[in-house]
Amino acid sequence: MKKVTAWLLLFAGSCCLAIGLAEVGLRVAGISYPSFYDYNDVKGTALRPGAEGWWFKENRNYVRINKDGRRDVARPVKKNENTIRIAVIGDSYAEAFQVPIEKTFWKGMERRLNSGGCFSGKRVEVLNFGVSGYGTTQEYLTLQNDVFAYSPDMVLMAFYPGNDVRNNSYDLERNPDKPYFVMEDGRMRLDQGYKERLGPRSRSFKARIVRRLINISRVVQLVIFAKESYKARRMAADTEPAPKPAVDNRTKAEPPLGVDDKIFIEPVEEKWKKAWSVTEKVISMTRDETLRNGAKFFLVVISVPIQAHPDRGKRESYRKRLEVEDLFYPGRRLAKYGAETGIPVLDLSPVMQKYAQTHNEYLHGFNGKGKGHWNERGHQVAGKAISEWICDHAGSGKLSGSPKQSISAS
Repeated sequence: MKKVTAWLLLFAGSCCLAIGLAEVGLRVAGISYPSFYDYNDVKGTALRPGAEGWWFKENRNYVRINKDGRRDVARPVKKNENTIRIAVIGDSYAEAFQVPIEKTFWKGMERRLNSGGCFSGKRVEVLNFGVSGYGTTQEYLTLQNDVFAYSPDMVLMAFYPGNDVRNNSYDLERNPDKPYFVMEDGRMRLDQGYKERLGPRSRSFKARIVRRLINISRVVQLVIFAKESYKARRMAADTEPAPKPAVDNRTKAEPPLGVDDKIFIEPVEEKWKKAWSVTEKVISMTRDETLRNGAKFFLVVISVPIQAHPDRGKRESYRKRLEVEDLFYPGRRLAKYGAETGIPVLDLSPVMQKYAQTHNEYLHGFNGKGKGHWNERGHQVAGKAISEWICDHAGSGKLSGSPKQSISAS
């Protein structure tokens, strides 16, 4: 028994030494795969303050979350004198993990607005509050609970039609771990059932231990990353379609439309009508909350990848399949709603499409197929269009109209 115990102790000590050396090696090499998100009692999820590490989805980029839980540079909460602050709320397009901070559209806005002289010599700061997966409801809650502490002069909601309408409907989203607004008898009610579902799981002893291990141990991060990568490869291999016999393309049926394809079509299904209605109401609530706090509110509609595809033939093929006149229904609907309710709306999709087609360049994606989030050029073109739009109306008390459809990103 003494020999067995000695061998066990030697084995355990060797394992601890190996893990310790691995931890040191991974830290020296700068290798980390942290969890950037954590449970939030108000919004369901939020970015974890101080998290940093490599992001590998779509593009390889090193990501840092500041001490206030925002993907942004550090800012003092108190605004300095002679400063204009613009707060950006949105989802993964604003979070922009795929590109360095200096290449994001909101950093590009800040540089252009500071050099454009449209705020009478005042310094402009653009603060980013974007979090992946957020819908309009979570952005509204972010505004209430986080944004106003920084005393913004303007609030920009970056609205992504590709999933933001769906994100606001449980019937379409089917995610029980987030808050939703529900329309009842003409009034909006916040469904916070996620607190009973997700909250206890997230606050359990096991969940806290797992999160702590992930956050402090590079070895644990590497193991989880390797496991998830292996599962993804297995899943891809298991779902690889078998070769099909040749068929006559003239009789080949198109696959059914997915839930997010329907964003380009005027809704006929009741759940889509409700989703749009709730979305528009929450946008108005966000505007009202902004005005009550003495700031201006404006809405920017983010382009969906197919809208900004440089190949007109691919866009036309998709449009015909949808049986619609064009692919601009989301922006057109929101612009009409904005005109009716006094909300300034900028639809970026025509600008992005014109640039992509003129320069034959992808603004979405990093694999040369035009799918996914904005790449660096996409952020550059968007930041230029937004800052021009803001500058055109700065000081006039009016933020409305269309951007200059410039085809240069310089």
